[in-house]
Amino acid sequence: MPRRRVTARPSLGHEGSGLLEALVALALVAALGSALSLGASGGIRSALAALTAIRASAAALRVDDSLRRAASLVAMPVWERAFSPDRDGSSLRLPYAAGERDAMVDISSSSGGMVIEAPGFRAEFPGVVLLGAEPFLGEGRAAGIAVEYRTGGRSYRTAARFGGVSLPAAEGE
Repeated sequence: MPRRRVTARPSLGHEGSGLLEALVALALVAALGSALSLGASGGIRSALAALTAIRASAAALRVDDSLRRAASLVAMPVWERAFSPDRDGSSLRLPYAAGERDAMVDISSSSGGMVIEAPGFRAEFPGVVLLGAEPFLGEGRAAGIAVEYRTGGRSYRTAARFGGVSLPAAEGE
C-alpha cells in the first residue's frame, strides 16, 4: 500500500490576520481612551470653574453681611439730613457709629484687600477690592450706604441701610 504523505499547508487568505485584529483592537482602545480623557478633563475644568465661582460668591456674601452689620451701627441724629463721608484715597469713614459723631465706621481697601472697621467690630477680606461707596437717601435724608466691590473677577454692589435715628440724650440722664 502506498504511503500517503501528510503535508501541512497554510490555508490561503488568512495569513497575518491575528496581527491585523490586534492592531484594530489597539486603535479602538486608543480612541476610547482619548474620548474618556477629553470628557474627564472637561468635567474637571467645569468643577474647578464652579468651585471658583462658589468661593467668590461666598466671599461676596461675607462682605455683604459685614457691610450690613457695620451700616446698622450708624445712627444719625434727627437733625442731620445728609452728610458727606470722609474720603481718604481708598477709604471711606462714616460718622455717627452708635449715634456718636466722632465714632466712625471705616471701609477701606489696600493691597491686601478690603477692611471694615467699627467700634467693637473688624472684618478683613483678602482679595476683595473696594470700587466705590456713596450714601443714599431715603425720605429726604441719608438712609444708608451703597458699596461696590470686586472679588473673584466679578463686581458686586451692596446697599445697606443705616441702623436708625438717634435722639439726643436729655440733660441729667
